[in-house]
Amino acid sequence: MYEIILLSLILTYSGIVLYLLFLLSPILVFFGVAIFYLYLSAPQGEDLGQALEYFQARKFGKKELVFVKPFFEKNKLPIPVLWVVQNEHIFNAFAFTYQGKHNVAVSERMFLYGERKLYSVLAHEMAHFDGRDTQFDNIISVARLVGTSGTILYGIIVSAASFSFPTLLFFFAIAGIFSVVSEYFMDFWFSIGQEARADVRGALYTEDVEAHMEMLLDICAEYGPDMGSKKIVERRISYLLSVMNH
Repeated sequence: MYEIILLSLILTYSGIVLYLLFLLSPILVFFGVAIFYLYLSAPQGEDLGQALEYFQARKFGKKELVFVKPFFEKNKLPIPVLWVVQNEHIFNAFAFTYQGKHNVAVSERMFLYGERKLYSVLAHEMAHFDGRDTQFDNIISVARLVGTSGTILYGIIVSAASFSFPTLLFFFAIAGIFSVVSEYFMDFWFSIGQEARADVRGALYTEDVEAHMEMLLDICAEYGPDMGSKKIVERRISYLLSVMNH
């Protein structure tokens, strides 16, 4: 519910900005849309390669695949492209889609968790694909970029026509406020809701709520603030228990 409201507000703002730009210069809008389309449809291999290099990631080896294969077979899930993150400063797992394929990256240290907790990690990440979370994230990111850059461009055009520097500053301020506010709600409203629902779907996969709760607390203890405060993790656990007990 909250995600739909957030997405609707961001898309509405971005749509209004595009409409105002269209009134000023239709050709400019068509040109901008074409650039966005080419960017989104182009292979992102170089960007992905740089990210995986930063994470010091490698694909799962045979022993690691044998270790996790029972989880996918039990739940009749297709095995995604699996990555091991070897960067010692990164202690987390994340899911992403690349060229139509599902990918899951797991910190190497998570293998020390043992089978139950590692399966909970994988279940949580696979649940993000079920909820189409990666698609929602991409849509919101593009909409935020369109809204922010479009506001700045509109301000430049309007201020240049009237030779008004305060007008330019006003639109820059609006763009900044939109960017900061939308990012805040995306991180602390949209994302937390996604994670909480992925917890539930993941626990349904493993049928091991206790291991899922222990996994969340362990990651919070080791990964720190980037995982979210302990209060947020406790809220996620409370939500998980409330849903699973009904």
